Amino acid sequence: MPVSPLTTPMPAISRRRAVVLVAALCCAIGAAIPWPGAATADIRTGPIGGSLMGTTGEVHASNSAPPPAMDASAYVVADATTGNVLAAKQPHWRNEPASILKTLLTLTIVRNVPLDKQVVVNAADLNVECTCVGLTPGRSYTVDALLHALLMRSGNDVANVLAEATGSRAKTLQLMNATAASLGAYDINALTPNGLNTPGQAVSAYDMALVLRAGLADPRFLQYFSSTTFSFGPVGGPSRPLESQNELWHLGFSGEIGAKNGWTTPAGHTFAAAAQRGGRTLIVTMLNDDHPAGADAAALLNWGFGLSASAGAVGSLVPAPADVAQAQQARAAANAAKANTIQQHANAQTTPGRPTKTPPPGSNVSVQSGFSLGAVGLAGIALLPGRRRPKKRRRNSRPTRER
Repeated sequence: MPVSPLTTPMPAISRRRAVVLVAALCCAIGAAIPWPGAATADIRTGPIGGSLMGTTGEVHASNSAPPPAMDASAYVVADATTGNVLAAKQPHWRNEPASILKTLLTLTIVRNVPLDKQVVVNAADLNVECTCVGLTPGRSYTVDALLHALLMRSGNDVANVLAEATGSRAKTLQLMNATAASLGAYDINALTPNGLNTPGQAVSAYDMALVLRAGLADPRFLQYFSSTTFSFGPVGGPSRPLESQNELWHLGFSGEIGAKNGWTTPAGHTFAAAAQRGGRTLIVTMLNDDHPAGADAAALLNWGFGLSASAGAVGSLVPAPADVAQAQQARAAANAAKANTIQQHANAQTTPGRPTKTPPPGSNVSVQSGFSLGAVGLAGIALLPGRRRPKKRRRNSRPTRER
C-alpha cells in the first residue's frame, strides 16, 4: 500500500548535525543584521557627483580621447563653470592631503575673519615641521599678509598662526570641516590647519575640486590663490619679497590662474590648480603622485582644453541636493553608531593598568563577512551525506560473503 507523502518518515538527524545546523542559522542571522559601523550603515543613492564617481579606475567621456596616463593614485579634471567632471581616477579615494589642505584653510579664513585683523605670533606656533616662511615671535601680522604667505610659500608656521585668528586652533578646525560639509565634501576630515600627516586626516580628489571651485567663485580667495609676488612682513615692517611656488606659473603654462602643491611621504605629491582659456575655466586636483605633479597637471589641463564642446561629462561637481542630504544624514548616523560601538567595546575591555583596545575602523565589515562564510560552511558540513556505520554482527551469525 503506497504511503502518503504527508506521512513519509523523514530520516533522523543526528544530534551533532542538529548542533551544526543551529550554528549555521546563528551565523546567517549575525550576517543579515546590520551592525553599527558596517558598510551598510553609510547608505547613499550613489556616489556624490554621479554613479561613475564611484570608480576605482580611470573614467572619461566615451566620445572623447582618453586623458594622458597618470602616475597619481587619484585625480579629477572638471569645468569650474558648469561643474562637469571631464575625467577622473578614483575620485572619492581618500588619502592624506599634504599642503593642498591649505586651500580649505584659506577659504575658511576669508569667510570667517576680517582680512585686516592683526594676529600676534606665539613662539609655540613656530615649533612645526617646515616648509616655513619665517615669522617673528611677538610681532603682529595682518591676516591679509599671512594668507599671501600661506598659499605662495606654503608656510606651515603661517598656517599655525592663522589657525589662532578665529580665536583658537580647535575652532578653526571645526570651521574647516563645517566649510567642507557645506560644500558636500564629506570625504574631508581636517585635523590640522597645514596638512601635515595626522592619523585619520584625509581628503579626496573630488572633494578638493569642490573646495577649489568654491574658492574660485570667491574674489577674496582668488586674490591669494593667484598671487605670484608679494611684499611680506609684520605690521610696521620690515618687509621682504615673496615669490610663489606655483609650478604652473614657473612652467609658463598658458592661462594659469593659480596652483597649490603639497608633499609628505605618506601623501605623496598632491596638487590643486586652475586655468582659463577661451572663456573656459578648468580645475585639476591630484593625490599621491610619485613625482612633483605640476607637469602632470599641465598635461591633464591641456587635454581638457582640447576637448570639443560636445564632449560628455562623467560626473558633476554640483551634488544633487537629495544625494547630499542623504549622505550627510547617513554619515552622521554611521559615525554615531560606530562611536557608540567602539565606546561599548572599550568599556568592556578596559581593566586597571591595561590600555584600552578598540577595533579598527571597518572591522565590523570583516566580521560580518566571516559570519556569512561561516554560515555557508557550517550548513554545507551539516548537509554532507554521513558515513553509514556498519551494522554490528550478531553473535553466532555467519560473515557475509561478497558475490
